[in-house]
Amino acid sequence: MLRALIMCRLAAYSGPPRSLHSLWLAPPHSLEVQSYAPREMTTARLNADGFGMVWYTDAEPAPARYRTVLPLWADENVRAMARHLVTGCALANVRSATVGMPVQLSNVSPFVDGRWAFTHNGFVRDFSATLARRVRESLDDARYAAIEGNTDSELIGAFVMTRLAALTPGSDPTDAVGGALEALSSMAGAQLALLNVVVTDGAWIVAMRHAVNGEAPTLYRRERAGAVELASEPLDDDGWEAVAKGAIVTVSPHRQLSCRTF
Repeated sequence: MLRALIMCRLAAYSGPPRSLHSLWLAPPHSLEVQSYAPREMTTARLNADGFGMVWYTDAEPAPARYRTVLPLWADENVRAMARHLVTGCALANVRSATVGMPVQLSNVSPFVDGRWAFTHNGFVRDFSATLARRVRESLDDARYAAIEGNTDSELIGAFVMTRLAALTPGSDPTDAVGGALEALSSMAGAQLALLNVVVTDGAWIVAMRHAVNGEAPTLYRRERAGAVELASEPLDDDGWEAVAKGAIVTVSPHRQLSCRTF
């Protein structure tokens, strides 16, 4: 039943410091616009079930985070503060809840674990009845204890972050993210699993466009003016390139972009 497939929209930025308003609200096809008028979603019309963003500063390694269950277009707090929040690395998501999943704050991404932030655009069919237990049992104790909501996205994020927790701080996380999604793909078997993800620690960004037994959601990238941007849909009409199916994109701390099939 394809009508049960619900997907979010996400975006990420690494580059010279910019306000969150310029990133998520000002572009002609901004995340705010994508919350009520997405162009490339095939199974839902709105992303009205919450909004979340993280941004990194010099204050501490862990990101600041703001989440709400309101649609982005309806949250006056975001509009009031976004011009004043300036960052060189940020990640955001507008949520379209999977059918049957509650609209509650604990289910809104990005999910944060120490310095890491994670967001997911996709869906795993019958996740609770099939993969959920196996994913939970694969988590380390810290990630298992930190689960607050009941979405596939949070558990997938915890699974990826369990792999990331084993890395030396500052090391390239590409293989850890790709390996985690490879393991999830194996667990999925014949299940439909749409697994676009973005992970960042404020220095590295890793994104993957991936699906098992189905078509991966759209993902685009752009390099411009010393910055790298990623988005489910282009935020404007200037220089965006589609990320190939099955590709993993890495943005280094020096904002060097690489893209390869994993």
